[in-house]
Amino acid sequence: MRRTAASPLQSPVEDIAWIGDVKEVLHPIDISRPLWVRTKNISTGPSTPQPSVPHPEVHPYCEFSVGLKGRGTQYIGSEKTRMHGGEVVLMGPGVPHYGFHTGYPQHGITIHFSPTLLVELGPRGDGVRMLSRFTASQSLARAVLRPPPQLFNRLFLRAESMQSEFRSPRVGTELRLRALLSECIVDIMRWEEDEGRATPSTLTNVKWSTIEQTLHHLHENYADPLYVEQVAKAAGLSVSRLQAMFRDAFGMSCMQYLRYYRIWRATAMLCMTGARVTEVAFAVGFETLSHFNSSFKAITGFSPSDFMRSTVQKRS
Repeated sequence: MRRTAASPLQSPVEDIAWIGDVKEVLHPIDISRPLWVRTKNISTGPSTPQPSVPHPEVHPYCEFSVGLKGRGTQYIGSEKTRMHGGEVVLMGPGVPHYGFHTGYPQHGITIHFSPTLLVELGPRGDGVRMLSRFTASQSLARAVLRPPPQLFNRLFLRAESMQSEFRSPRVGTELRLRALLSECIVDIMRWEEDEGRATPSTLTNVKWSTIEQTLHHLHENYADPLYVEQVAKAAGLSVSRLQAMFRDAFGMSCMQYLRYYRIWRATAMLCMTGARVTEVAFAVGFETLSHFNSSFKAITGFSPSDFMRSTVQKRS
């Protein structure tokens, strides 16, 4: 019989049985708001280990977390580590994770963001290189970092600024959120570079000029029927080489990336007055309405119709 993940009254499982209980978690992230901020602030709790989230989770976003206070156990994939205050966690999309609180107070901030957010950043090449820091295959030691206090304090102050902007949007909020996130990632990567930390070996297989050429092709032609063979030909690669390079750089295939990009474009179109779901589905390159509906729900957590109704209610 399969064991389930620990309840609040149990000790954390000491193996990877919890992965069998992973559920996909979705946030209202779309092309107009590609970033979501979640705050953890718990002053006291029971002496027994408490789950940090309701159940083991996985999501299609990148994740950047800073933990100021608290003790606990963090499970990422098949590995686990003891967590204390002053740590930073970087994860790419599709990574199952779970955790338990074992000491209080707990105070931390987590930023979830769409992989496309970094791809769209300039100057040329910086965005995809920053994204690769999250998506490249990596050990727990590279996912969980303990920066020096001065750097950690800068990161946490920026995360707090992101939290404030997210809670109380103003003119320029989306630009500021992107800028603050970019500053955090740049500081982490420069610190690692100064420390001489090894770059994951998979990134040596990535030819960034080819990746950028492929992204340009996808972004320019997403509304047309696109198949992996066509994309590979445009990139001057074999299908297997293209797929391997995309997985090394982004943690997903080029066609998965295309599906996400089409849905982000669709969210913007559905916000327009008079939008029709069927017309939007075909306008962003889906060949059937059923595939569009299922993809939209899987990525955003809403059906296209529900998404449209929610945007109308927000405007009114």
